[in-house]
Amino acid sequence: MTSTSFTYGSLALTLDRPSTPALSVVSGGVSTVSHIQPGHFQVAAPDVYARDRPAPSSRSRFILFGVASLVFIVACASILSTVFQARNASHAAFVDTLTSKNVTVSAGESLWSIAEDNPVDGLAIEEAVEVMRDWNGLTSASLHPGMELVVPSAG
Repeated sequence: MTSTSFTYGSLALTLDRPSTPALSVVSGGVSTVSHIQPGHFQVAAPDVYARDRPAPSSRSRFILFGVASLVFIVACASILSTVFQARNASHAAFVDTLTSKNVTVSAGESLWSIAEDNPVDGLAIEEAVEVMRDWNGLTSASLHPGMELVVPSAG
């Protein structure tokens, strides 16, 4: 055996090392070891090894993450699509309940100003402008004085 002396803080320590190191594998973990034999390195080994399943590689983790992300994105898109379809159906049903009236366009008026002058509860200005475009078959926002428009009004 070889011994080495050293100090650690106020302690004087001596380390005895065997001339031939040995390794002992102890089954069941460190808690079952009642004592440590001098001159031996003892390693606690688990009772069961998972040898039948290899560790996942970074490539397989990347693929798994990609597939999970894709499934999440598709699920979110499906939910959003359903919500928007329900909203559009509800909006279309509301627009169908609106009554209309005829308005003559004056100089300087726009679809926006006409929608502001003829408010409908539950219909935003942008939506009223869109309804006027649809009902009058307008492809642009340009209006001419004297033009007759059908505008939504609350029934």
